[in-house]
Amino acid sequence: MTYSEIDWFFTWKLFHWEFCWIYLALSVPIRFILVKGINRTSVRSKTLYVATSSVTLSLASTWFPVLPIIAGAFLAVTTGRFRSESLLISVPLLAVSLAIETSLIDAALFRVLLKQTVKQRLAMVFVANAVNAAIALTLGLIWAIHHMPVIEAALH
Repeated sequence: MTYSEIDWFFTWKLFHWEFCWIYLALSVPIRFILVKGINRTSVRSKTLYVATSSVTLSLASTWFPVLPIIAGAFLAVTTGRFRSESLLISVPLLAVSLAIETSLIDAALFRVLLKQTVKQRLAMVFVANAVNAAIALTLGLIWAIHHMPVIEAALH
């Protein structure tokens, strides 16, 4: 049995809690690496940023995926539903759109909590969020495919 297509809404409905925890677990070490090179900030501020940013981005990417929904709708309208459910097309699009959304939120948190501009680190923030989104989506899909009997039982 191959799984080359996925209904993103249905998968989100069944596995959104798992995605939230996966995203949070990946976000903490990625954020620590991101703030490692900041010298003028205390360890307490860096830790506060890592905790706040990880929780906020995990919740925002799970319950308020505005840009991924817009990107997915645009893909479905332009290419049709069949092609928009293809893993090779939809996963990179969702990862990039989720990275853009979380980078905007992360830049605001960076400015507020670390009291530094993100201009010099904008590329690093985007790459960190893109890696986080791509790995979280991949692990979420692996989780969903591994638990495919739950999906099949819910469909019937």
